[in-house]
Amino acid sequence: MLFDCLICHFLSFSFLGSLCFASVQVPLQHGRDPGTERYDPYDGPLDGEFEALVSEAMGRYHVPGISVSIVDNDHTYAKGYGTAVFPSTLATPETLYYGGSTTKSFVAAAIQLLIEDSANSSNPLRLRTPVSDLIREDFVLPDSYMTTHATFEDLLSHRTGMPRHDFSYGGANLTVRDIVRSLRHLPLTAQIRTEYQYCNMMYVTLQHIIETITGRWLGYFLRERVWDVLSMSLTFFSLGDAQEAEASGQAVLAHGYYWNDTGRQFVPQEYLDESANGGAGGVISNVVDYARYLRAMMDMDPRLLATESYNALKTPRSFAGRAELWTGMSSYSLGWGYSIYGDAEVLHHNGLVTGFATTMWYMPSRKLGMTVMANADMPGYRAGSVLAYSMLEDLVGSPDGSRVDWITKFDQQMADQERQWRNAKQRLFPDAPPPENAKPPTLQLSGYTGTFNHPGYQNITLDVSRDILYSNKDSGEHLVAVNLQKTWKHILDFEHISSDYFMARVRPWEGNPSEAFEKMDVFPAEFQIGVDGKVDMLGIAYEPKYEGKIWFKKIECGSSSL
Repeated sequence: MLFDCLICHFLSFSFLGSLCFASVQVPLQHGRDPGTERYDPYDGPLDGEFEALVSEAMGRYHVPGISVSIVDNDHTYAKGYGTAVFPSTLATPETLYYGGSTTKSFVAAAIQLLIEDSANSSNPLRLRTPVSDLIREDFVLPDSYMTTHATFEDLLSHRTGMPRHDFSYGGANLTVRDIVRSLRHLPLTAQIRTEYQYCNMMYVTLQHIIETITGRWLGYFLRERVWDVLSMSLTFFSLGDAQEAEASGQAVLAHGYYWNDTGRQFVPQEYLDESANGGAGGVISNVVDYARYLRAMMDMDPRLLATESYNALKTPRSFAGRAELWTGMSSYSLGWGYSIYGDAEVLHHNGLVTGFATTMWYMPSRKLGMTVMANADMPGYRAGSVLAYSMLEDLVGSPDGSRVDWITKFDQQMADQERQWRNAKQRLFPDAPPPENAKPPTLQLSGYTGTFNHPGYQNITLDVSRDILYSNKDSGEHLVAVNLQKTWKHILDFEHISSDYFMARVRPWEGNPSEAFEKMDVFPAEFQIGVDGKVDMLGIAYEPKYEGKIWFKKIECGSSSL
């Protein structure tokens, strides 16, 4: 499939085929608006061959709808495939999706704007400005040296020493400041500037800094200084604003879906609606607006940023490891992943929230860029990655003449993930005795119930559930924690190992199922019994980067079973 080859035909909102998802048929739809000049009225690289790959990826991974845009120098191509909202609202290039962590690139641009704005002031901001100088009372890490030395550059490039701790935050009335102030209670897992450790909370911290300096909500700042400048009129920083645009007829907001394999149907998911996490993943947009954004980044559009700022955004800062597609080591710059493809730089980022996934990349030297948005989370991530990186290979060619079979690659990853999950006990407790020789719990299961607190991870409440536990088909009675107050709602099923040692398996909440939490995380857990013979502490290895456990203090006794 050659990039410069145009397929000179145009079908407005035509049905060129269908995807069959078990009992649900999803038409492949090609949406265009011939009355505008926002993108070319030709297929370009989004031809029949690409359509076949879209059909295969959407069918294999169960993705209802996908929208795609490609920027090639002066040309922009965009299409929608499948369904944005069941039963019959089709995906188009203008359909709105959550951008997830692609939001981080906008936050990085906002920081560069603040640096430019302050250049002639008596106290100019720089990438190496310590953030504690700006929000001294709020930004406190467990280590005083790292607190005073962590800079904009460190937060933007994920090298503060703080890991994800993604299960720590959430709750009613949570504010941006609350998340920042919780950092002091969360263990660090590396020295500053020694290791790349992705941390969403640091981008929430950057949001707090921007809002503190400007006195304005980050959404307003991005609207005025970025999106209006680039004519990104259908890009939003809150669910409410996106829904208001939909209600006024300006846009269609896709609904996120989970594929229920038992029922062979798509199940709608709740929209993520937590403004406190906006800096890490709150943008809602479409592939046409993202095409404008990628074009501005490639052209280094002076309306948005100075040349020095664009160069700063692209400069690699943290080594992030190797991946099959890229040449050599990949890095993280400021809000962007940085890799080499052959001899060309590629800036890229994925984004995933419940019900949605986005993948974007651009190659500055070739003036090529692509965005894929989907209304499914992990399935959308897989399908989007297949499409985005297959297209990169199509447009540029493979550096060594070989190609990655992306569908086979993700099939293997899914199989490996399944094996890891099934073999979790052997992996996490290699010295545990077989079940028939395991020591019984010190207490009856009801003795372990109650509410436990950690100042960073907040409260967790354990009850006894009589549902069938995955690993025990004979008796379903086990401890369970239903964590619906968290941003990432999840359930922990505690499987007894021996004595007061357990294994906590994460699963999605039935009220809002998500494949992002299916057969993914399994944590060692342990109870400590006090001198009074009652449970005093609960330890859960919630953060994989941390060698220890997060210890919760019991604050309230349990009183019920589920």
